[in-house]
Amino acid sequence: MRDGGPAGSVSAVVDASAGADLPGSDVYGVPTRGSLAGDADFVEAVRQLSWAGEGKPGTEPPVERRHVVFASDVPGGRWALVAARRTVPPPLVDDPELEDDLDALGDVTLAWFAGPPGATPEQLRLSGVPRTTDGDRPAALSDATTGALVVVAAPTAVTARVVDRDDTALAELPLVDGVAVRSAPEGTAAVEVLAADGTVLASVQPLDSADGNG
Repeated sequence: MRDGGPAGSVSAVVDASAGADLPGSDVYGVPTRGSLAGDADFVEAVRQLSWAGEGKPGTEPPVERRHVVFASDVPGGRWALVAARRTVPPPLVDDPELEDDLDALGDVTLAWFAGPPGATPEQLRLSGVPRTTDGDRPAALSDATTGALVVVAAPTAVTARVVDRDDTALAELPLVDGVAVRSAPEGTAAVEVLAADGTVLASVQPLDSADGNG
């Protein structure tokens, strides 16, 4: 599922050892961000969490391809976001149209996890279903109950502009290392990620943790 599909839940995981030399537009390959990024044991345990929801078996990416992008305490809970670079074998036949279809799926698969305040990795639950996106597109999660909002963007992004369904700006949130953990203004429909010169780099619809499984 691409961003903008049915809302999923929250939690992100990323391996702190990954990609110091990745381009500045990369969202999911830079070291783990968030208040729990320095807890190596926690991050590693999150990286190994199952991507299959309870009672919902499914294909999971190998642990060695997973990267914990974000792990942090947030208002009313503890969230993590885990990413895996998608690898697709070359088509068995020379089919440019098929290659275009595969490229359109996106090159990163994301899994959000969420839990109560102070949750251990084992208490985090997959929220929604894993979905694919492009490596330079941000991710965002909101919680209708607590009002929490997390935006994860490229480290070069400096501002997250929250807009309503009429594209009216509701707030501008500073991004620190490409991340914002704040309260979501009422009426939030999308988040625009801005560069230092005000250029809109990308827009994303926040997933809603209330629609998740956990």
